Amino acid sequence: MISETYQNDNIFKKIEFIFVPKGAEYRAICRGLRRINAQIPLILPIPMGVNAFKAYLETNQGGSVLNVNLTGMEM
Repeated sequence: MISETYQNDNIFKKIEFIFVPKGAEYRAICRGLRRINAQIPLILPIPMGVNAFKAYLETNQGGSVLNVNLTGMEM
């Protein structure tokens, strides 16, 4: 079971935020992480699309953001 796997080894210790596309993806991630018996990072819903995401980052500058590009899109 997932909660047993991560119960003693909290992989989220160094992660402060997880950006997830708004909508069904966000709800699915939140639902899945509620099953983990550990402290989890803040889950932030973000808009879909490169331009919308850029605008989101520009208007929500509260600190540094590490962009890990897993989609192959240019940013």
